[in-house]
Amino acid sequence: MTSSAAKIEFAGREIDYTPPWPRRKYADLYREHVGLDMSNVAAGRARVRELKLADEAKLDDALVLAELGDAKARRELAQTISARNATLAKSRNVSQTVADQARTDLALAESAVALAEVQLSKLTIRAPFDGRLGFRSISEGAYVQAGNPLVHLEKIDKLKAAFSIPELYLTRLEIGQTVSVATDAAPSESADAVITAIDPLVDEASRSIRVRASFDNSTARMRPGMLARIAIKGQAREAVMVPEAAIVPNAGSAALFVADGEKARSVTVKTGRRIDGLVEIVDGLSGAEKVVVAGANRLQDGAAIAVTPAAN
Repeated sequence: MTSSAAKIEFAGREIDYTPPWPRRKYADLYREHVGLDMSNVAAGRARVRELKLADEAKLDDALVLAELGDAKARRELAQTISARNATLAKSRNVSQTVADQARTDLALAESAVALAEVQLSKLTIRAPFDGRLGFRSISEGAYVQAGNPLVHLEKIDKLKAAFSIPELYLTRLEIGQTVSVATDAAPSESADAVITAIDPLVDEASRSIRVRASFDNSTARMRPGMLARIAIKGQAREAVMVPEAAIVPNAGSAALFVADGEKARSVTVKTGRRIDGLVEIVDGLSGAEKVVVAGANRLQDGAAIAVTPAAN
C-alpha cells in the first residue's frame, strides 16, 4: 500500500468565482454615467450648431442673443427715463407716481436681461465631470426639444464592478478587502479592486449577496458594460490536507485509512474544501498521521499492510 503523510499546509487560496445564475453569470462592470440632455432649456426648439467629442457642446443661440440685445436696450432706456423722472420729481415737474412707475419699469427691464442671460447660458452643454463622450444621438443642424438626449458621457478612469456571490462566502468578505477583476476580452490582464459596499440582504431566490468594488482604469483597457470575472483573495490559514484518493466513502460520511504500525486503521473524518487534488480534513486527523492513498478502497479496518512511501 502507498502512503502519504497528512500535511499541515496553508489552505488559503483565491476563489475564482463566476456566479452560476444566468442573470449573474459574470460580474457587470458599470460606470459613473450621465445623459447630457436639454431638460434645463426653456421650452421651444433649438437648432444644433455644433456637437463634437469635446468638453462642451453649443446650440444655436441666435434667437436668444437677439432677445438679450433687445432686453439690454429696453433696460438702457428704462435707466434713462428713471433717472430723468427722479430729477424732475425733486423739482416737482412730474408727479411722484410717474417717478415710481419709471423705477418699476427699470426693475422689470433688469429682470428681462437676467432671464435672457440665463436662457443663453442654458444653450451651452457642459460636462459635469471629466470623461469621454460617446456617439451622438442627433446630427448637426437637427432640432431638439427640451429633454432630448444629445450624447452620453462616460467616466472610465475609475470603474466599479458589481457582482453577486453565494452566501457561503459572506464571512470571507469585508469592506476594504481586495478582489481581482479580469475580463474575457483580456483574461491575462487583471485589476485589483477594493470592496466598497456589501448588501446587508441575501437574495432569497439565489441565496446570493450583492457586492460592489471600485478600481483604477486609467489605462482604459476595461470599458463600462464589459463582462468580468471576480477572484476573491482568501486569507491563508493552516489546515490538514490529504490527497483526494485517500478518501473512502462510508455510509454517507467520509473515512480514510492511516498506517498504525503494520495494520490499517479506519478513521472517520469530516472534510472541507478541495484544492488542487487535496482535501481539507476539518476533523479526525492531527496532521502527523501516515494516510493510505493507493489501494485504500480495498482495505478493511485492522488489515495487515506493507507501507510504501509515496513518491514526491
